[in-house]
Amino acid sequence: MRVNKYLSVIIGLALLCAACGGGSSGSSSGAGGSLGEVPINDSNLAGNCAFSLLSTATPGALIPDSNSTVLAGVWVFDGKGNVSGSAAANGPSSDGQFATLTGTYNMTPYGTGTIAVTQAGQSYNLSFTVNEFLDELSVIGVSGSNAVIGGCNL
Repeated sequence: MRVNKYLSVIIGLALLCAACGGGSSGSSSGAGGSLGEVPINDSNLAGNCAFSLLSTATPGALIPDSNSTVLAGVWVFDGKGNVSGSAAANGPSSDGQFATLTGTYNMTPYGTGTIAVTQAGQSYNLSFTVNEFLDELSVIGVSGSNAVIGGCNL
């Protein structure tokens, strides 16, 4: 008999919790608790981001070789689609000096996006994905004929 009472209380609490959690937030934005549910955009990408990229003509290379350039620096995302910062490149045609960079970015509601930057006349067109905490970017792209891979920590 006691088990039935406890079971009835548990079922009642479960139904009450389900009813409380299923209410409307008064917004049609669909905001929720995970990256797949929360609408995100350029404004979610704001702040400084220390990055490193490997640019190589060798397909599939994950470590530098004689044809590679390593680029490291800081991107500053303004939350409005603009990126600035500075970076230094070391490679066959680079002197390792820091230079300013400017460009734009665009982030989709799914945590993917693009970055287009120019530094010292060299343009980089990159694609990225952001992790669920919006604090790390995984980057791939193309610079001239070179493949680019790297990452960025916000």
